[in-house]
Amino acid sequence: TAATATTAAAAAAPRAAAAAAAAFWRPDDLRSAPRRPHVIAVSYAWLSEGHADPEGRHFRYLSDLLSSYSDHINRAEGECQLAVYLDWCSMYQEPRSSDQQRSYEAALSSIDVLFSHHSTQVWQLPTVLPGQEPYSNRAWPFAHNALASLSGKSKVILNLEGVDPANVSWNQIWLERRICNPPQPPDEVATTLKDKWSPRAQDQALLESMYRKAYESFVANVVRYDCSNSGWADKECGALCRTLPQCQNLRVLDLQGNQLGQPAATVLIKLLPSLDKLEELDVSNNRIPENSVSELEESWNRLNKPSRSLYLRPQRSVSRPDMRLNDVMEGLPSVPGGEHIRGDPPSVSGGGEEVRGDTPSQSPPPGPVVDTYIEEPHLTLMPGEPR
Repeated sequence: TAATATTAAAAAAPRAAAAAAAAFWRPDDLRSAPRRPHVIAVSYAWLSEGHADPEGRHFRYLSDLLSSYSDHINRAEGECQLAVYLDWCSMYQEPRSSDQQRSYEAALSSIDVLFSHHSTQVWQLPTVLPGQEPYSNRAWPFAHNALASLSGKSKVILNLEGVDPANVSWNQIWLERRICNPPQPPDEVATTLKDKWSPRAQDQALLESMYRKAYESFVANVVRYDCSNSGWADKECGALCRTLPQCQNLRVLDLQGNQLGQPAATVLIKLLPSLDKLEELDVSNNRIPENSVSELEESWNRLNKPSRSLYLRPQRSVSRPDMRLNDVMEGLPSVPGGEHIRGDPPSVSGGGEEVRGDTPSQSPPPGPVVDTYIEEPHLTLMPGEPR
């Protein structure tokens, strides 16, 4: 189930066992709804060990944000409904009956779907009390955001820290607060989790397993990956390329409108032979020099991929890359077609004229964009227990 927002007047967020039945969505209700509800998973930091939000700080703030968001969506789309996952309200807390324990365990086994599924949103509420462990240092929020990053730009991830619910433009939020990070291989996530704080020693193994399951589903099923206009540079492209060789069903890769340069183009050329099913690639409106554009085109054509589905030009003005090629290649798995590339890129000057107005201005969508998968994972709204 997923808890809906109740009232901002509550002194503290209610436990699931104490919430009214009408506050919950049931799977059958979600499936039969005339319009798909906007499903929002909230990532936040617990404010005390025994109670996630004892004074209702997060709960009141979230309620105000949801009210504002609902008004925005109603104006843009017509009447809509929200389904909100907030762990304290959406799951049974200790002490639990045997039935509640079974519900909790089922929830924990599927919480990765709530945060990684491409048709849900993730809202970050990073605020903590003075002296508490920062949101960015906590294991559960790190796992939430690693899971959410699996879906690329089709996933709506919003950092809502400091947003005034009474004076918010959701169109502006979509432009300024939306996050798109490259997916991380499970071993990298496991290494980072070792340095994150968690209230329970067993959480690290649980989160590692949860992320690995979601990652394996992602690389097996993804057919289209969109990270266009995400502000990515060579470093982010290098991180993505550590995952791409495992995406054996990937057909479309959209990297247009970023800040990719020669190092990113070199890595992509190296990976192309391993992406057998890739049939469309868009790297236009980046900062790739013309010689690298030509090399990428030649590599694509040598592999007999459809030329009409390769988008290389125009490119923005090119300057010297701000990263060493070895830095971009760091951690890249070996792929068919040769050894790792060594050495730094040569100095680049010129190579393309600046294109102004090459990316048309687009209004942000009023809700999440749904991506395409070979086999869409089943979305089961069940409670979990991230802290």
